[in-house]
Amino acid sequence: MKRRFYALSVLLIASLPAFYASAGVWERVYYNDFGGNSASDPHLGPELSQDEKCNDLEYDAQLMNGYLITKYWDEADHLWYNGGDHTFPDNKEVGYFMAVNPDSRDGAVPVYRVKLENLYEGTKLRFTAYVANLTRPDDISASEVPPVLFLGVYNGPEPKIRVAEYTYAMMTIPSDEHDADATSLNWQKMSIEFTLNSDMDFAYFIVGMQNPKANGFDFAIDDISIEMEQSEVTGLLSSNKAGNPSFFEKDGFLLVQNAGGEFSYSISDLTGKAKVSGSTANGLIPVSNLQPGVYLVTIAVNGESHVERILLTGSK
Repeated sequence: MKRRFYALSVLLIASLPAFYASAGVWERVYYNDFGGNSASDPHLGPELSQDEKCNDLEYDAQLMNGYLITKYWDEADHLWYNGGDHTFPDNKEVGYFMAVNPDSRDGAVPVYRVKLENLYEGTKLRFTAYVANLTRPDDISASEVPPVLFLGVYNGPEPKIRVAEYTYAMMTIPSDEHDADATSLNWQKMSIEFTLNSDMDFAYFIVGMQNPKANGFDFAIDDISIEMEQSEVTGLLSSNKAGNPSFFEKDGFLLVQNAGGEFSYSISDLTGKAKVSGSTANGLIPVSNLQPGVYLVTIAVNGESHVERILLTGSK
């Protein structure tokens, strides 16, 4: 089963600078290791979803041209490394990765993308992927080109306009520094950190290739993640009693404690558009269908109200 999840945590965010304390805690808001984490899973994994898939890159079980989700490569007609994925590098029986054998194209070509919504100006994010050159050194000729890959964060599904400064990194992935008989791939970490300095509430996180060639340029991708920096802050936007609620994550819910008994609630985005509303006697508010991001939570009890701005770093 594909392992792609959003971890859920909650943070109280103050409306005034006086409420801010220390920062530096990172929470993962997106992760995909492509699944296959059981030995009983088949050798080849499923195709990418339409949201992840880029352009006309097609699933190809023979990997003659396109991409493949696999645990390892074992075909005799390609002199590629037969090592396993990055998640379980010493066990080829578990863990899928994405293998790519492209045709020749010009410019920046997206390979994998994620759209993250409900962002806000000032968010600090980290985008990471692990990549490897599939071609063994003894299969390299003078005409073959090593893969040149990039990470970028953009305002649309194509790698054109970046959302902020320092949202781009490029790497040439060598093969001649790895033992040709190695049983694991020579995984390299690519990562960028940046602060979102625009008022956009979404962004596309793209792993791509630069000027791919049909000769050589064979590579693998695994363990794609997006993290958001959490500030340790307290405070509220407004309060007219309604107890002294605190918020905690519990199995896809917000657990609200000290709200003063049964209460009604609403959760809206920063534009005021309602996302979730209802009432509860056990303090649980369902949030499993919300994407990561910043929301306004209103608690009302007997005519009293309490409004918090919260940061959900995951919802699935």
